[in-house]
Amino acid sequence: GARPRASRSDAELWPPGVPSLPLEDWQRAQLTKIASFAKSKLDSCRDDLAEAEEQMNSDRACDRASLQVFLCELRRESEDIARVWRRKVTRLREAWVASAARAAERRPAHA
Repeated sequence: GARPRASRSDAELWPPGVPSLPLEDWQRAQLTKIASFAKSKLDSCRDDLAEAEEQMNSDRACDRASLQVFLCELRRESEDIARVWRRKVTRLREAWVASAARAAERRPAHA
């Protein structure tokens, strides 16, 4: 079969804090499904966070207490999205390892 390979664009498929690995095409397709949803949610949350931080640091911030609460909520949401994304990718990698182990068991010993 195809050998795993690394691609520069693969970095986008992995959640923050998870090192990328060389991928086969079918693995890349599975990660793409997860990343397309999770990354867009995380990017949107981070954009909102940057905008709120900018407003907090400006002179026009009226209600700093409410804005601070909002910032904390956005940070927590961002962390939650990344945590769920990491968990999904970890489970997927575990499934790949288990699948490879089963395939190795089915191969003849002399191969």
